[in-house]
Amino acid sequence: MNRSHKFWAVAAVVAGFVASPVQAESPVFEGGTLDAFAADAVRGKVIYDAAGCATCHSVEDDMELLAGGRVFENRLGKIYAPNITADPVAGIGAWSNDQFLNAVMRGVSPDGDAYYGNFFPYAAYARMKPEDALDLFAYLKTLPQSDAASREHEVNLFGDSALLMMNTDRAVLTVSADPQIARGQYLAEALGHCGECHTPRSGFQMDLGNAYSGYMGFFGDYAPDITKARLEKFGPEAFIVGTMGKGLKLNGKPLAAGSMRRVSMLSADLSLEDRAALYAYLTNAPVDIAALPQPPLLLAEATPAATAPVDAAPATGTAITVDVPAVAAAEPAQIVLIDAQEIGRATGSVNLMKVVAAACEPPALPVVAEVPAAMEAAPVMAEMPPAGVSPEIESAANVVLDKHCRSCHGPGQRNDRTFPMHDIGDMAIDPTAVIPGDPDKSPLYASIALNRMPLGTKLTPAELD
Repeated sequence: MNRSHKFWAVAAVVAGFVASPVQAESPVFEGGTLDAFAADAVRGKVIYDAAGCATCHSVEDDMELLAGGRVFENRLGKIYAPNITADPVAGIGAWSNDQFLNAVMRGVSPDGDAYYGNFFPYAAYARMKPEDALDLFAYLKTLPQSDAASREHEVNLFGDSALLMMNTDRAVLTVSADPQIARGQYLAEALGHCGECHTPRSGFQMDLGNAYSGYMGFFGDYAPDITKARLEKFGPEAFIVGTMGKGLKLNGKPLAAGSMRRVSMLSADLSLEDRAALYAYLTNAPVDIAALPQPPLLLAEATPAATAPVDAAPATGTAITVDVPAVAAAEPAQIVLIDAQEIGRATGSVNLMKVVAAACEPPALPVVAEVPAAMEAAPVMAEMPPAGVSPEIESAANVVLDKHCRSCHGPGQRNDRTFPMHDIGDMAIDPTAVIPGDPDKSPLYASIALNRMPLGTKLTPAELD
């Protein structure tokens, strides 16, 4: 945020009008009106996790060192995330409360320069409570400091003008009457700024008619569709526990986009209630927290009635007695066999699963030279019929889509709405693309096999297979 960049008046002349990078309705913080506020760094940690500060400002492999330097490159130039550690010279350690609030909620640096709102989402943060922003400021001051200087952006005159003209206001939120949905709205629209990446752009504005429908944005990562329709296909657990808690896509595979992996690392520290609230807002339907897998109970949270005395000997050799939660004896491991044909019947893809079962060799069981006596009575694992296709086939299919299809039908591209080709795992359950077990009725396969697509070229037989 410590960007030494002056707004060139000539850029406005070139553009034909003067852009207004600062939100007109955002209050100007001055006079130290909130200096008496007792900021809470513990609450600030929640704001930090929800706002995703480390997603852009952290250095590689250290989510708490916000020394910046991460580059976001596109056709308008190279934008570098600045140092926002508490270092008084290189970072923001010498900033006043007013300066921090004006930067975060108005997009104006202490020098009076305008930030690029497409990269620093101050327009969303403008919806934040100033007290929450100051709690965040307090938490940032507890993190490690760095004296690394922020890098200058590499943006030409045209790029600077275009980026500043994209600095647009956000509408005032109409708060939901449902407390859970209202909390999720605040997390998504003010703190998490989800729409800044997941909502397509129309010119210089966000395309709110297609909010959260996915976008290939300025960060170079694909932000997928997180609309109600798509989220409900996978259910709340996939999003609340999998994506926001474990770094998994909705289909259960690891997140591939680096930015979203970092978001998930932060959101995993949010409470289950907050993650559920976010899902409730995106789907506009309350979530029953009790129906979700509960996080493991910490020792400090255990009730005295659930403890049992255990002797422990410290390094000094003096015996002491402590209380730890009583642990029930572990149940024997249950071996679950998967029937590929049964999966086919349940999903309506019987013929496809027959083909898969016939084409794929079952995995070989490991050879055990000697079985320990304690394991002799254990059940022998039967051969498991394979389910799904091999990773090699999936990878090859993804290459074909990248080469021939996604330049037009990929996320945020011109034909994204007419025939979306996003995550290949999602396409497999999308009836507008694939009818399991029936290639001739699958729109995707039929379109390619009949040579209607891709335009101007034709897939090789190997690519079609």
